[in-house]
Amino acid sequence: SDLFGGLNKLDLNTLEIESFYTKSNDSIINNVDIIKSILKIDNDLLIIGTQDYGLLKFIPSTKEYIKIESSVLPTNRAFTVYKIAKRNDFIFAATSLGLLKL
Repeated sequence: SDLFGGLNKLDLNTLEIESFYTKSNDSIINNVDIIKSILKIDNDLLIIGTQDYGLLKFIPSTKEYIKIESSVLPTNRAFTVYKIAKRNDFIFAATSLGLLKL
């Protein structure tokens, strides 16, 4: 079994842990093994900052990871996301390429 490449959710009432591995048809997502930052948008959407593989969306209800693509994000270059923050209606990501506004 795979020990890396996902999130763990701890239920504080039962102390049970549920794992969400980065399994996908996208080979880039399958390579993710280090998560650097998480931003909760709502109960069914997390933005994940990774080491070397950029930004991902995670949808807990479907256990699906989706690579975030945008005109401000490089498509052919590895980059690390150190911190993600929401300010007003914008999401900012501190990355190895500098500060990005999404």
